[in-house]
Amino acid sequence: MLQVRESQIEDVLCHHLDITRQIIKASEDMMLIRRQKILPSGNRLDMLFIDKNQLNLIELKIESFKQIFLSQVISYRTELKKLQDNNELFDAPIRAILLCLDFAKHEIEECERENVDPIPYSPRDILEMFYQRSGIVTYGAQIKPVNHGLWRLGLLHRLLYRLDKQPLKAERLSDIAGLSKSSVKSYLSIAEDLNLVYTEMNSYNLTKIGKAYNEYKDKYMEDNLSNEQAKLLQQVVLKDPFSSPTIFGIYSLMEAVFVLARNKYPIHFSYLPEIFALFSGREKEWAKKAKTDACKMFLSYAIQIGFLSSFANEILLTPDGEKALLYLQMRRSSEMIFSKGVV
Repeated sequence: MLQVRESQIEDVLCHHLDITRQIIKASEDMMLIRRQKILPSGNRLDMLFIDKNQLNLIELKIESFKQIFLSQVISYRTELKKLQDNNELFDAPIRAILLCLDFAKHEIEECERENVDPIPYSPRDILEMFYQRSGIVTYGAQIKPVNHGLWRLGLLHRLLYRLDKQPLKAERLSDIAGLSKSSVKSYLSIAEDLNLVYTEMNSYNLTKIGKAYNEYKDKYMEDNLSNEQAKLLQQVVLKDPFSSPTIFGIYSLMEAVFVLARNKYPIHFSYLPEIFALFSGREKEWAKKAKTDACKMFLSYAIQIGFLSSFANEILLTPDGEKALLYLQMRRSSEMIFSKGVV
């Protein structure tokens, strides 16, 4: 038994015209005129579109073809023609379309004899196309976390603090810090994700946030994050959780914690890697060890900037982490709503 309402499929076809055009093979100029248009008889036709100089009448069914459906479409077309004769509707040829789950060969022939286009469709396919176009998947869909192998954010400081006076190329930073050129580029890609540096003319420069971050440095331990630096990185993550792979990795980790905390708290680390990989979009791409390593890395980031804490493999929220979770969930929802034009 099909578990979907006809009105839900109609919603998609009315709001995502590219899907409708694809199904009925219409032009890019097709536009919706009316949904559930009331006819003089009191009947309602499902959808009425204009496509260049043609009207497209669409009757939608979530069943296989029945003779009564064809009679329905023919009667609706007749009523529309009467409205045209009375100058109550745009005068244009009417293309009558019947969307059903399937048609037998003789049913297709019968529809065509009545000049009605019989078009079989799949509600499942329509809902899948809708999902691909919805804010749920498109908002940040191309962002996925990357495991750069750097577990302590404080190790970035040996590079960041060297940029205080002037921009430097990777080769020079490699010599100063005693790191390979590839490690410098890998580490600073994280710093770039966190909006601390940017590249220009093959040189690394501090951003405005990066300069503030350096000013907050711990005066006694170079590779330690000060409270002020941690707070600054919290703001960077909360400002836009979909702005970069590193920030999205921290956000995905927090999302995984949020879901697991509903079931059991504190959260044992062993439950976290699979859920984290799922939320970050890497569930099928990472093997078991890769999931665990990446989860440990982003968990380390979340702990270092003050969102989470860990005791004997049990993960707990800090007060800042609790606020962050609430804010991130609210922001995700509001961004998706407004990206879809809903007020």
